[in-house]
Amino acid sequence: WFSCNQSEPGSRREQPFCARRYSMGIHRHSGMRLSILLFLSAAWLCGQGRTPVVGVGGIIHETNTFNPLPTTRADFENFGIVRGAELVERMANTNELGGFIQSLKSWPEKPEIVGLVRLPAWPSGAATAETFDWLRTELLEALRRALPVDAVLLALHGSLVADAHPDVEGEILEAVRELIGSKMPLVATLDLLPVRAGGRRRPLRP
Repeated sequence: WFSCNQSEPGSRREQPFCARRYSMGIHRHSGMRLSILLFLSAAWLCGQGRTPVVGVGGIIHETNTFNPLPTTRADFENFGIVRGAELVERMANTNELGGFIQSLKSWPEKPEIVGLVRLPAWPSGAATAETFDWLRTELLEALRRALPVDAVLLALHGSLVADAHPDVEGEILEAVRELIGSKMPLVATLDLLPVRAGGRRRPLRP
């Protein structure tokens, strides 16, 4: 499932995490289930004489809550944000997004792949509340511009914490689900160290 190519050999910047053998096996297994789920949806749509449209995007950050240095919007912008068609082109062989794109392109009935936005930052302290609001708005606005789509794939590292928002990915998934409705396939990948806050008011819908 994961692409193990490196766009910049020897650089940490775009090294796929699946280079670790144990992680590679887990992600391949998860990717197989993901491919089956989305393929069934795509097969139904193609049977209706229409090419399915799949939106792909992601937010990548690993928070260290003991680090006193806050993570801000500038950290994501300095790392490098990609959107739209540029995302599909540049990330086709890298990390989770590369796995999404390669798997989708391998289908017998190839879907249209629409890039949303990729928002990465280096590990640091908790994000500010303003940064959380900006991240959520960036992703939701990118998705609104892409609609209508038939499925959404999100690469979420799973360990992003912000001030007053201990479960950032959970809140973002809820916001995406509210935007696209209850019937559209929504699938997210997480790393092996996701943060899940207790006391959620309701479980995430699949």
